Amino acid sequence: MNKKRNRIIVCTLLIIFAMVLFLQSSYATALGIYMDEELVGITDDQIYVESLIKNIIAGHNSYSSKGLNHNNLKIEFKKMQKGSLTPQEKLKEILEQKLSVVSGAAIVVNGVQEVVLINSDEAEGVLAKIKESAIPSDIFETVNKIKINETVQITFVEVPIEKISTVETAYQLLRLETEEYNTYIVKEGDSLWKVASDNNLEVGDLKQLNTELKSDVIKPGQRLSVISMEPKINVEVEGIEKRVEDIPFEVRYVNDNSIDAGATKIKQEGIKGKQEVTYFTKLLNGLIVEKNVIAKKELEEPVTKIILRGTRRVSRDRVKGQYPWPVQGKITSLFGNRKSPFSKKQEFHRGIDIAAPTGTPIKAIAEGTITYAGWRGNYGNHVEIDHGQGFVTRYSHASKVNVKVGQKVSQGQVIALVGSTGRSTGPHVDLETIVNGQPRNPLEYIR
Repeated sequence: MNKKRNRIIVCTLLIIFAMVLFLQSSYATALGIYMDEELVGITDDQIYVESLIKNIIAGHNSYSSKGLNHNNLKIEFKKMQKGSLTPQEKLKEILEQKLSVVSGAAIVVNGVQEVVLINSDEAEGVLAKIKESAIPSDIFETVNKIKINETVQITFVEVPIEKISTVETAYQLLRLETEEYNTYIVKEGDSLWKVASDNNLEVGDLKQLNTELKSDVIKPGQRLSVISMEPKINVEVEGIEKRVEDIPFEVRYVNDNSIDAGATKIKQEGIKGKQEVTYFTKLLNGLIVEKNVIAKKELEEPVTKIILRGTRRVSRDRVKGQYPWPVQGKITSLFGNRKSPFSKKQEFHRGIDIAAPTGTPIKAIAEGTITYAGWRGNYGNHVEIDHGQGFVTRYSHASKVNVKVGQKVSQGQVIALVGSTGRSTGPHVDLETIVNGQPRNPLEYIR
């Protein structure tokens, strides 16, 4: 009886010992990985995990200057019941994420997180740099106000270390212009060119934005899509500006009977004055949007320019019929009222048109001084000669001008070549004779 009881006791003890061994093996090989008291995974290979953590930290050494510091990191391995082990790749991903997260200072513009810096000092530094760069160095004497128009906040966030920006990078990102699409409503007098120009676009760009346009004609009330480039942050600056500016001089004419009528002579050159002008100036992103004068102080008084105006009359009879023709040719249009070959309306013709082949020399009908030589609007290439005593001649539509202003010419000297420049219907010279400032019929003066 005792032998039987002893066998039962031995078997029971063996069973209990086996169960203890089983339970010990289940607990001993499972390790929970805790980082700052947080369970991040389960492993059965502590050496692998420690090596993995060491390699990840070593790879982050270059970020230490940005505030990533693992010195106070608390990592523990705790025995636990063996359950579902974390796959090695997943464990690596978790550890890399946990070991690279840092607390940063985010700059939030109008509710949108734009950039993250390592701390609030650097974030404030970025905003200060944006404000400072908006003040041109050569404009303001005194800055009264500088403000960012958007709602800007600095908040603290946790982000992977690679999301942390430097001050310079953050500055560039915030000043980077982004595209904004808007609608423009056509007004009276608008054209495609004007709308494009007002919105800093080419006409081709405007057409691409509005593919429904079938022609270049737009109508008031029509809606057009336009695009503009805007920075994420807009800075407004107000201040006082002082500038030294010129004061224009006055011009005064004085009649002088010793000078031929129609001629002038400068008696006194004009000199600009100087004044200090104080402005209230407002800038937006460095561009002037408002500028008002608030004070002026004269520094140097301007000197009036005095021009003597000739009043000495010249006798018409003295010059009548004395002068040779500038070119030999046929008169195609007389002095006085005529029907314009362009508008077909009546107009006053101040000279006579003498037709001649292109390149024919045009000669001065009398000696004098060249007072104009070059292009002159509808006259085309044009020469004007002052012969003194109020007598002036003009030669127009030349193909080439052979003289310069201020040059003295003699009677019969070649001054230009016949052409058809300016408002002309064919090669000819338009000869005008001016006496005492009034146009006269050239046929009275050429023989």
